[in-house]
Amino acid sequence: MNWLDFSKYENTNSKFTAQLSNRGGYITFSNSGKAGNKKYFTLSLESFLMCLKDILDNYSSFIGNENYEEKQWRDLGSKYYSDNAANAQSTVQTKPLLPGHRRNKQGKPHPIC
Repeated sequence: MNWLDFSKYENTNSKFTAQLSNRGGYITFSNSGKAGNKKYFTLSLESFLMCLKDILDNYSSFIGNENYEEKQWRDLGSKYYSDNAANAQSTVQTKPLLPGHRRNKQGKPHPIC
C-alpha cells in the first residue's frame, strides 16, 4: 500500500490545518442537500466517541430533546460537544449526528452522537 505523506498538510502556521486522528477510522455522513444534491461530511471515530461521552456527562441537558428540533440540537452541540470538529459540524450538519437513526428500548429516537 502506498501511504500518503500527510506531513506536508500539517502546517500550524496556516489558517487551514489538517491532522490525522491518533486512533484512525471515520464515519461519512450524507444528506440530500438543497435541490437534491447530496452532500457528504466526515467525522472521526474519536470525535464520535467524544460526542457520546459529552452527552453522557451532560445527560440532564439532553433529556427531553429526543425529537429533532434543529435549533435546539445545534445549541446543545455548540454548548456541550468538547471535540472541536464535532462542535463545528453540529452547528451546520446537525441531524445526522443526533436523533432519529436509532431508537431506545421504548421505541423513541435518541442521540447517536
